[in-house]
Amino acid sequence: MNMNRKYHRGFTVLELLTTVVVVGVIAALAGPPLQSMMANQRVRNASYDLSSSLVFARDQATKRTLTPNATIKVIANSANWSGGWQVLDASNNVLLNRPAYVGINVVTNTTTSGSCSTPCVIFNRLGRIDSASVTDDGRSPAFRLVNSSGSGTTTRCLGIDSSGRVNTAITSC
Repeated sequence: MNMNRKYHRGFTVLELLTTVVVVGVIAALAGPPLQSMMANQRVRNASYDLSSSLVFARDQATKRTLTPNATIKVIANSANWSGGWQVLDASNNVLLNRPAYVGINVVTNTTTSGSCSTPCVIFNRLGRIDSASVTDDGRSPAFRLVNSSGSGTTTRCLGIDSSGRVNTAITSC
């Protein structure tokens, strides 16, 4: 028995290469579904933020009942809602600001009106959609959020009924 023999610890090159190959195959198989899941989650987050902004605006409008003509506006930051939105009080003070979501396209039937320079939704002091909220088709405001980055197919729809309640649907609008 040789007492001077040293034992080496560690991995062989063959073991390391096998591990790298296995991890690479797993990553290649998991990559596309993971990208799709992340894109779908971005659409879901944007729809939740828009929905919560609309609910917040409605809530703020009902809290300001002492002022007869007090309205709260949810207004697009740019010519369309894909550029983000703001919640404004009757004096145009910003109550809430949401920036644009990357890779999310927001399609809506809301247009500009006399009190809004960009498309907007206006809630009156009763929490209902104000008559100044103008839509293309004469119906209640509706929003369709779509992933525009190419992966994932999630579409989220938000609608506001005449009482001011926000409804969310996952199906096509």
